[in-house]
Amino acid sequence: MTDYTVRTKRQVKDLDEGHLWLDGLPESMFLQKFNFDGDEYGPISSKDRYYELFWYPKTLKSAVELLTLLDKHNMTASLEVLQDDQ
Repeated sequence: MTDYTVRTKRQVKDLDEGHLWLDGLPESMFLQKFNFDGDEYGPISSKDRYYELFWYPKTLKSAVELLTLLDKHNMTASLEVLQDDQ
């Protein structure tokens, strides 16, 4: 089985700025096929705080489609691929 993770993050001043960023993103990034899973904020004790978003698309095709969509909105993202050989 192969698992895909797409992540993007943005430097923010506080949690509210992160929520505003998330709320301003287009609905097309949150289609069921992209499997949006949540967000993370931190590190709390640092001046350099980030708001990070996570998706777990079921297929490589959906992962690449999401990466393309993120790129069209000038967002840097990463794709992690984990393959279980069982």
